[in-house]
Amino acid sequence: MAVLGVTFAGFWSFLKTVVAADVPEKAALPADNPFAAPSPLLLHAPAFDKIRVDHFLPTFTFGMKQQLAEMNAIASQTEAATFENTIAAMERSGALLTRVDNVFSNLTSAEKNEPLQKIETELAPLRAAHTDNILLNRKLFQRVETLWQKKESLALTGEQAEVLKQRYESFLRAGARLGDQDQGRIRSLNEQLSKLETKFEENLLAIAKERAVVVDTANELDGLSTDEIAAAAAAAKARDLDGKYLIQISNTTRVPVLTSLNNRALRQRVWEA
Repeated sequence: MAVLGVTFAGFWSFLKTVVAADVPEKAALPADNPFAAPSPLLLHAPAFDKIRVDHFLPTFTFGMKQQLAEMNAIASQTEAATFENTIAAMERSGALLTRVDNVFSNLTSAEKNEPLQKIETELAPLRAAHTDNILLNRKLFQRVETLWQKKESLALTGEQAEVLKQRYESFLRAGARLGDQDQGRIRSLNEQLSKLETKFEENLLAIAKERAVVVDTANELDGLSTDEIAAAAAAAKARDLDGKYLIQISNTTRVPVLTSLNNRALRQRVWEA
């Protein structure tokens, strides 16, 4: 499969969201899987020249199994709950899953294509179930709740207190205190929502691809840069509109074009598209 590329915006967004990249985990993925270990590049930037589409699904699958095992180990401890062996341990869990999710999420945001969209659709219910398996784990919640109830005596820093609060509230909001029947209903609803959200995003992408303004001559594009005009020509050619120009419309691209175009009639067409 073709090697993936990424836009600078997506790459920079990734660098700002790197979490727990240094946490080691047992090797269980093929050695040639670039997610099997933290990237050796600066700031653990992803090695996009080595990442292929077929790496994502097996890495996600194993990453979720690995984090769930880590969470179950935390929940099953015989030692009394402390911030370090419960909350901090939870924060450190899922290093592999975080690593692959950071890359995948930024790719699907920056340049979603059909192969990535297919994986996203398949992952949606798996991710929902994974989150529920953690947040509806009563033993795990019991440890978190124990810490919450005695938080005033734990001498936590401001940051630690905030992390504890966020963890505790995430369990409550997910339904950790509900009975088995209600939790089963929550799981079913979360699965349905995950599929519907993914389908909605797919529909938006399809609409965005279809919404466009066809321009007959380059003169009408006066005000746009040479690169922007070339991009419009390439977009038209991709739709078998050789010799014409295509201005693709989305909420994020309409305004920049409107501020550059000198042709009032074309600006109106773009605005009303």
